Amino acid sequence: MDNSASTSSRLALELDRRKLELQKINMLDQKIEVELVEKKEKMEQMEREVEDFKDLKKLKDANVRRGEELRAKKEGALSRCDGIKQQAKTLRAKYEELKGQLAADSAAVAIDELEQRVKHQESTVYALSDYIETKGAESHYQPVMEQCHLTIKSLNNETIRVLAESPVFSGYAQY
Repeated sequence: MDNSASTSSRLALELDRRKLELQKINMLDQKIEVELVEKKEKMEQMEREVEDFKDLKKLKDANVRRGEELRAKKEGALSRCDGIKQQAKTLRAKYEELKGQLAADSAAVAIDELEQRVKHQESTVYALSDYIETKGAESHYQPVMEQCHLTIKSLNNETIRVLAESPVFSGYAQY
């Protein structure tokens, strides 16, 4: 009985393994079919390309035309580049001329001097305000003052309480 049960379980395991192998084979068949279709399409495309490459005269003519187009584009780009360089040169000369005129103008010179003075004064104001803030932080006495007032108030209250409990002048009142 035990032999038949173990044989049955071994056969069940073997059956499961075989089913998995069958599934893998079926999946492999599907993959192969897909790859075959892709390869067939690629072969058809290559055959069409080969037909195009067979006509050498047509290929040479197309390449000559493409070369001429590219040369024309290159010449156009070079001429535009030369034009832009010339334009930049003209604008640079105009800029230098205006810069020279500005440097010679007394109002512009005065404005530059005033601007330098304002910058100097701004830096002085900043330094002074920073100094004032630093000194203000060093001399911040309000918290200490408040603490002193609270301590004095506490001492006064304690003194009043002690005096109220035992009067100091009670012995002198008899005289």
